[in-house]
Amino acid sequence: MELIKRDADILTGQKDLEELYTFRHLPINFGVTLQPIEKDLYADAHWMISQTSGMIQLGELIPDYILYEESHHAGNALIWQQHYECFAEFLHSNMQGDSIVEIGGGNGNLYYKYHQKFNDVNQWCIVEPSNIQPIEGVYADYERVFYNSSFTLPGKYQGCKNIVHSHLMEHILDLDEFMETNRRILPSGGVMIFSIPNLKEEIRRKYSNALMFEHTYYLSEEYVDVLLKKYGFSIKQKEYYRSDHSIFIAARRGEECIEYDTKAFEGMYSANKKLFMEYVSYYKDIIKKFNEQLKQVDGKVYLFGAHVFSQFLIANGLDTSRIECVLDNDKLKQNKRLYGTGFMVRSPKILQKVSKPNVILKCGAYDDEIADDILKNINSETSFLR
Repeated sequence: MELIKRDADILTGQKDLEELYTFRHLPINFGVTLQPIEKDLYADAHWMISQTSGMIQLGELIPDYILYEESHHAGNALIWQQHYECFAEFLHSNMQGDSIVEIGGGNGNLYYKYHQKFNDVNQWCIVEPSNIQPIEGVYADYERVFYNSSFTLPGKYQGCKNIVHSHLMEHILDLDEFMETNRRILPSGGVMIFSIPNLKEEIRRKYSNALMFEHTYYLSEEYVDVLLKKYGFSIKQKEYYRSDHSIFIAARRGEECIEYDTKAFEGMYSANKKLFMEYVSYYKDIIKKFNEQLKQVDGKVYLFGAHVFSQFLIANGLDTSRIECVLDNDKLKQNKRLYGTGFMVRSPKILQKVSKPNVILKCGAYDDEIADDILKNINSETSFLR
């Protein structure tokens, strides 16, 4: 597998990247698979930091056609369903006109939640290059193309005043191309309404899904603000969904673009480096703690999360000798193998027949929801290693 070299800061273009830390031998796919384990691919995550902007970013990238070869399942967790509902309300209060172009809309979760509450959008176009199919009740127009510099709006969407995207921006490899396309598509006065993960808070809380092969740079709130100004967008409204999950932003497209003011990056290098190295130290300590606990606990042991959460722990030294399997609530993941591991994925309902099970739980913002469900609905005698 040939990796793509990133030798310049994604924000400023300056070749001032400094080595920060490398996580070794991580699985490149964060989902499940039916393929033989011998076909799984791995890569080192070489994290760098710009000495000028303080932007943390991967120095080597997995090609998109490999990274997204197998489709990822949409979030089924209650937190995600509530996210779509809250973002739909935010969209409704900030949109202009009655047509929407949604970039990377997947199977139409946002469309569905919006139309459950409101009935004021006549045209909704989802630009989605993958072959993922819409869920029942989604009747949007689909454009199966990539959203890049050559993208053009379908005829009836020409002049659309609303560009929408949710948890997409942090996946974009070329931010300049993405923002230039948004500016070109939107008429002056139009709005870009979007949701991004609150990466600063996620890293501060040590969530392992914050930075990975799909999130190749630290797109914190401060950097988004600077990027919007550079491309002539002014923030109309900003809202936080939970303290550790998402930031909703509505930005109006203006006439003037503003070049970066280097003062905007003052203090970012030292602050971000400190934040990231605390994250690295934390995982060294927590995995050592888990391994000590595993020597002491009685009963069967399970690992929750058929996602990067579990893969990251395993790749960084978690003792897997006592783990029975990986648990996940997503029925589409069950009875498949967690990529990069030999563990099959099972429903947490199997705990119903287990006496005093132990579950390793390190799934970021979803921990409390997961633990409450298991204790209340499956097995009240479950112990968690957290």
